[in-house]
Amino acid sequence: MLGLITSFIGGLLSSSRASETAIDYLRKAGSLDEMTAKDKSQWLLDYMQATKHQSPMRRILTMLVAFMWSFLILSWALLCFIGNIFGVEGAITTAGLYFSMIKEVSPYFAGVMAFYFTSQIINSAKSK
Repeated sequence: MLGLITSFIGGLLSSSRASETAIDYLRKAGSLDEMTAKDKSQWLLDYMQATKHQSPMRRILTMLVAFMWSFLILSWALLCFIGNIFGVEGAITTAGLYFSMIKEVSPYFAGVMAFYFTSQIINSAKSK
């Protein structure tokens, strides 16, 4: 389980697989297969220059959403445990509030995870 989590986080931080997939898609969608090698390389350099600031920001947002969701889940579980085992009413009330926040954050978390898992599935399918 820990290996799966570390490989996922490593996948978030490595940009070569994601960029290769994006470049392959753009090459096919933009009909770059009909260009000469020099035109392809120039187009690729121009595209990379235009989008160089997007990738780090996506990773920061992904990590922020993932850590926020993880924090809410772990805090909710801890508060439920404390409230039920030790009978602390405030912990149960706070756990209810955390559960409401989890319901608000979960669609965003699911979207982010779907994006990264889909890109990893595409990359693994291409490598086979």
